[in-house]
Amino acid sequence: MTTSTSTTTIATSTDRVDPALIAGNRKSLSGYRATHFKWEVSDGVATLTLNRPDRKNPLTFDSYAELRDLFGALKYATDVHAVVLIGAGDNFCSGGDVHEIIGPLVRLKAPELLMFTRMTGDLVKAMRACPQPIVAAVDGVCAGAGAIMAMASDLRLGTARSKTAFLFNRVGLAGCDMGACAILPRLIGQGRASELLYTGRSMGGEEGERWGFFNRLVAPDALLAGGDCVGTRHRRRPDFRERHHQDHAAPGVGDDDRSGDRGRGAGAGDLHADRRFLAGVPRVRREAEATLRRKLNMQNEKGPSAGPPQAGPHPLGGSVAVLGDRGAAIPSGLAVFRGSASRVGA
Repeated sequence: MTTSTSTTTIATSTDRVDPALIAGNRKSLSGYRATHFKWEVSDGVATLTLNRPDRKNPLTFDSYAELRDLFGALKYATDVHAVVLIGAGDNFCSGGDVHEIIGPLVRLKAPELLMFTRMTGDLVKAMRACPQPIVAAVDGVCAGAGAIMAMASDLRLGTARSKTAFLFNRVGLAGCDMGACAILPRLIGQGRASELLYTGRSMGGEEGERWGFFNRLVAPDALLAGGDCVGTRHRRRPDFRERHHQDHAAPGVGDDDRSGDRGRGAGAGDLHADRRFLAGVPRVRREAEATLRRKLNMQNEKGPSAGPPQAGPHPLGGSVAVLGDRGAAIPSGLAVFRGSASRVGA
């Protein structure tokens, strides 16, 4: 009965929201037409396919930008509840395209190089800030930026033949590129992450599962089905975004302490109000009021002999104030939901 009442209350509250506000904060992405990769949504689970199999699915300047923008837009999506990231053919992603990214980068000046670096970092932050669980289904080559995208996902399925390499230092770049030094140690440990980032060597599928990079290994022909299965399980869960609580745990890559791995960027650590949270607010408030009322009654039952407390320091910090004529001492700043004051000592 309580759940039904809460749901009805929330629905009524939603109906009162200004349509202009809803339009700016809720989007449908099931019909999104991607330009530089494939995007399909079925029953709330989106499949994002990097589809340049003839080149092992490399990224370009354009695909980087579109991926960044799409993952950023997912926080407003109402019809996508999980994302499966996969590569076409027998490989996941070979990283930045040698001819369309690596070659042009050599000729760019510092401001343009900084622009590119920020774009790649923003992709990672957008993935970490994405409220929908992201499942990376990795087969074959998973290198460079491809390895980063797998790392930035929430779950990773692999195959025995997958080869993951953070090979940045093998092409003259820092091993910490795109937040690898912040996120990878949290997945597989500091020592193992150091080995992969210092040497740039490939990590096989079985080794990746043993080290904790892959959640589990599946047969190559079952990879997409496995990713869809995991995504469907998350879709069937209540619409509560647990990852935001995880992301508040520790800082990672980015300019603020909410970016990187679940301390993620772009305000991603903020608590997103969901149905269960909103439904629980009245109950929490009632319990807090009842607790305060009991304490006030206990103070009154002591009688006048005890005498009303005087204003002064409180052992819990702050100052003590006297609330109304009840003679109850409460620390400053304690929220009183109903009574003679909404904030004491403010």
